[in-house]
Amino acid sequence: MVKVFYGLSMRKFWCILLMAQMLSVGAETLRVMQLNVWNSGYGVPGARVMIGDEIKKHRPDIVFLCECVKDRIVDDLLAQLKSADLQYYGSRLDGANQVISRFPIVQEALLPSAYKAVLNPDNGQKIVAYSVHLNYRNYACYLPRGYSGETWKKLSEPVTDLEKIVAMNLASGRPEAIRAITADARAHIAAGDIVVLGGDFNEPSWRDWGEETKNLYDHNGTVISWHSTALLEKNGFRDSYRELYPNPVTHPGFTYPCDNSAVSAGRLSWAPEADERDRIDFIFYHPGKLKLERVILLGPQGMIKHGERDLTPTADPVSSPKDGRWPSDHRGNLADFVYSEAVVK
Repeated sequence: MVKVFYGLSMRKFWCILLMAQMLSVGAETLRVMQLNVWNSGYGVPGARVMIGDEIKKHRPDIVFLCECVKDRIVDDLLAQLKSADLQYYGSRLDGANQVISRFPIVQEALLPSAYKAVLNPDNGQKIVAYSVHLNYRNYACYLPRGYSGETWKKLSEPVTDLEKIVAMNLASGRPEAIRAITADARAHIAAGDIVVLGGDFNEPSWRDWGEETKNLYDHNGTVISWHSTALLEKNGFRDSYRELYPNPVTHPGFTYPCDNSAVSAGRLSWAPEADERDRIDFIFYHPGKLKLERVILLGPQGMIKHGERDLTPTADPVSSPKDGRWPSDHRGNLADFVYSEAVVK
């Protein structure tokens, strides 16, 4: 007779247990968080404490921080985390892009519009992390919306000429910065290192400006393959959010401009008569040994649309702070991965 264990035969129970053990052998988890900290965490009063609270809440292994333009925000955040008995390491090089990591930083470098950290977890699997903030000028996605991407003034009419939009986007230098990052990453990928990248691109995804959205979000009929995200994908990187949520209509994934109850809507909008909502903050990764398990947005439920607060719900998964306070004018991203020595297909 086969014994029964809470509704399962012992044979089935041991089979399930064996499968769980097999899945856990050699497998590790990696949680990555990304956030534009809005003027070094001085965008709203108490923002640095809020950022620290988000890290404490989610316990990420790697945190990508950008717009660290005034001082070393990492030092302040590391002190907050230490007071909560959380051991993290931070960037030592000064720059507008910084990283906080649960793993020691064994090598670091500055690249165009990016900071690179080589991390060494206890298991010896090297991880290379790029924190990115691409040029905010020549904000070409404003042209179809009837605003200048250079002066941010309203135009007499929307610019939908693709040659003009492309020319402005190329003039930004954003694609060149991505080329420098992917060139640097090639040797690490070839060596079997895990490579992840996060930041504010100041440029939308090519996956969000296709046929299905050309008459939405004030795109005014524009279909365009935005360069920076397309270049990353051409070099084998994957857009974590679009991998799990490929439909830009049901899951637009907007990250900017998000609502912030601490400031006026007018302070959050640069194109107040347009629907300027876009997904410009990303976590990309090279698949190699990584398998994406989950990705969510961090921040308020509301966005800014036509210069006003907009609470229209979407299907996007958003984790919002319980007290409603938020440190930035951007939403962030949080992605969970598993990895092992075996290459994940």
